[in-house]
Amino acid sequence: MFIPNTLRNNKFNLQSLQNLDFELMQRNNDLETLQSFIIPLQQGFTTEREFKDSLNTIKYLKLIYLIQMTLLYFEYTKQYQETTIDQIFKQEFLLDNEITSKESHLAQSKNHITKLKLKLSSANKEFKRIKQDASKNETVYACLYCTGKAFLSIPLLEAHYQRHHIDKFEKPKQNFQETLLTVQT
Repeated sequence: MFIPNTLRNNKFNLQSLQNLDFELMQRNNDLETLQSFIIPLQQGFTTEREFKDSLNTIKYLKLIYLIQMTLLYFEYTKQYQETTIDQIFKQEFLLDNEITSKESHLAQSKNHITKLKLKLSSANKEFKRIKQDASKNETVYACLYCTGKAFLSIPLLEAHYQRHHIDKFEKPKQNFQETLLTVQT
């Protein structure tokens, strides 16, 4: 049986292997117990004499089994790290794509907002121009008795006369329309 010199020359307590229950350790996924043996396994045994005295077949098999479990743990850890790194890279790639698409959507939205602002500005200018044109050509009918009172239509002016100047509103309707003052503003 080949036993490496590193195991013979370094420190490791084989008595602790005697009490180790591998089945319980596997059932409970007891990584702490397994990890408690990793560093001593790396350091080895105390002396060559202790190694020879305490080494029997059962302890040796337990030691081999412990080493196998340690290797499996390291393999699992390595695979876990690799899959975690792969997942992180995939998530980073997806997030980069999402950021890129949202940035392009933001740029498009900003362009659309700018175009809408320009349309609103031109529409406001057009509205002001139309309003000014309409006010220039609008006929206003002023009251002959009140200062500053003007109406957009004859029926409104007639209603004003009937409410406020009933005593002066005795003229026939045809005469009334002839006496209206038309003001251009």
